[in-house]
Amino acid sequence: RTFVMRVAVLGYGQLGRALVGVLSRRDDVHLRMWTRSSRAEALTAVETFTGDSLCAALDQVEVAILAVSDSALSSVIEDLARLDGAWDGMAVLHTSGVAPPEVLRPLALRGASTAVCHPLRAFPARELGPAENPFEGTLFTLEGSTPAVEAGRRVVELVGGVSLQVTVSDRALYHLAAVVASNFGLLLRGWSARRFADAGLTPRIAAAAADALLRNALDNARDESPAAAVTGPIRRGDLATVESHVRALEGRELLAYGSLGLLMLSWSDGGDAVGRAHLAQLLEDAVQRGLRQSRLPTGETAAPAGLERRA
Repeated sequence: RTFVMRVAVLGYGQLGRALVGVLSRRDDVHLRMWTRSSRAEALTAVETFTGDSLCAALDQVEVAILAVSDSALSSVIEDLARLDGAWDGMAVLHTSGVAPPEVLRPLALRGASTAVCHPLRAFPARELGPAENPFEGTLFTLEGSTPAVEAGRRVVELVGGVSLQVTVSDRALYHLAAVVASNFGLLLRGWSARRFADAGLTPRIAAAAADALLRNALDNARDESPAAAVTGPIRRGDLATVESHVRALEGRELLAYGSLGLLMLSWSDGGDAVGRAHLAQLLEDAVQRGLRQSRLPTGETAAPAGLERRA
């Protein structure tokens, strides 16, 4: 006999849409969803609740997944804590990377088991294709009470992910690490592709070149530490080449290059001390010049040179 898990997904943003899209295909999940928005009303394969029907959405549910934005999480928890009804036996999972398990304490006091179930990946804003599963192989970190963590493991298994129970001592640093990998990596990929194109490559070849280099760098980092895997003129202490890079940049790109270069230099301790000092000074000067060029009158904003959105 197939065990059917009764699950409610609260929230219909990027993560909520992905969860609903994947879980709704399973015969071993009785799925409901709730959203403040009317966008979800067109869904036909899922019991959909909106607005003030939150209590009905949770009736007889075993696992409630709070897939709302970080800014909305506290208010949704407050709304849930004010609901009548029994919470004993229900697991409540929030999916925020920055909020600790303790934010769910109002629900724990009502009898629910609570935990964080955070997927370490970004999700598409569009609707999923019929067979698309963005969770396949995705790492989820779990932290909280044992019953809720076990419920989280089951949910992760249902969507094809991989779960890992953790203890996070600093949620801000944890979330920062996730943002650096998932967002800054994309920024660097775009920066590289733009500059390849500016150097004369076609956009398609420029994108392929940036992708190939990123994949190669990640492959190297799997076998050795990032400090050991780093290559290039800063690692080699090639002052002339770094000077040519600095001359080619201005503004915020120059600031970014200098800052990242100094960080890279701090990771390696080899090479000639005098040469490293000259290189550090060159990069520090680049940071200061980039800062001066990037300063704008109060109230004005601008995209970094070469990274502005193109029509």
